[in-house]
Amino acid sequence: VKVREYVTQQRLDGELDQLVFEMLGELMKFQERARIQDPTKAKLRRRLVFGLREVKRGIKANKVKCVVVAPNIDEGTMAGGLDDVVNEIITLARDAEDCHIIFALSKKKMGKALGKHIRVSAIGIYSADGAYPLYKSVLKRLEKMQAEA
Repeated sequence: VKVREYVTQQRLDGELDQLVFEMLGELMKFQERARIQDPTKAKLRRRLVFGLREVKRGIKANKVKCVVVAPNIDEGTMAGGLDDVVNEIITLARDAEDCHIIFALSKKKMGKALGKHIRVSAIGIYSADGAYPLYKSVLKRLEKMQAEA
């Protein structure tokens, strides 16, 4: 995985990747189940959103608790391009109260974690309900990595 310059985490970590992968899978499973039972209600009580635009919208609305960003997003150097959007998301998340930023997986692995056959650049977690122990493990691992740095 080619790591881009916007990644502010000291290093990427296999253990963190594994925890994030499991957590995203669990959250998506619960979100899908809710969507199948009651699509209207599920839209109001989302656990996560994915894609740069959706994540940015969620952070601006103060709904996102945690942002997972792929460290290998393609370069887009023109004004208003991918680089600007990614940097804006990272800045918004940093400025938001109680919002964690995790650089993990790759675009392809993120899509796979969600059970999709697409590449996903960013995921915003609104609620860790149903996967809270995994969410706590992810944050604990992140803290440990920051302490080691």
